[in-house]
Amino acid sequence: MPRFRIDLRADAFRNVLGFTFGHWRRQPWRLTGIMGTFLLATLADVLTPLYSGRLVDAVASGALEPVVLKDGEDSATVPGLGFRAWA
Repeated sequence: MPRFRIDLRADAFRNVLGFTFGHWRRQPWRLTGIMGTFLLATLADVLTPLYSGRLVDAVASGALEPVVLKDGEDSATVPGLGFRAWA
């Protein structure tokens, strides 16, 4: 049974990476947007366990007050951010 030789030529990697970096160098705003979005997604992944733990602690403590809606508000209101669902 013949043994196959793995041919890892540095030229192939150099050509592909050179093309890729040259392509992204011509699109700095797109690259910045992608990197920013990646950073925000990573931040959300890191903070999700923290806030879900706080939510579980708050529910487990049983110290929840009933929510009373004012006139003009509906149940889709997010109080912390001030967003409202307008009909």
